[in-house]
This record gives sequence, C-alpha cells and structure tokens, in this order.
Amino acid sequence: MEEKENFIQSLLSEPLVAINLGLVGFGEAILDQQAEVVLVDWFPPAGGDQGLIDLLDQLL
Repeated sequence: MEEKENFIQSLLSEPLVAINLGLVGFGEAILDQQAEVVLVDWFPPAGGDQGLIDLLDQLL
C-alpha cells in the first residue's frame, strides 16, 4: 500500500497535463486555471450513427 501512495505522491508533485477530447469547453476551463492542456479535435466516427459505424468496421 505504501508503494501505491508513494507513486500517487510522485504523480501529484509534478505539473500535470490534461488531454481534452472533443468538448472545447472542458479544455478551456482547465486553461482558465493556468494548467496545461492538449486540445484534441475529436468527434465520433460517422457522427455517432451506429449503423454507419458498423459498415465502416466491415471495411477493416
């Protein structure tokens, strides 16, 4: 258990970088707190339409 606590303390003792996928507002909230964030412009494939996703999966 002590090893896990030491690991967590080591993670929290260094600056964190957040990765924000898709929703820009969440990333902006992190930036507003002067934290580092990587904004990834992501959206679900095929607009989230499961039928189209299934068709795309068949192409692989």
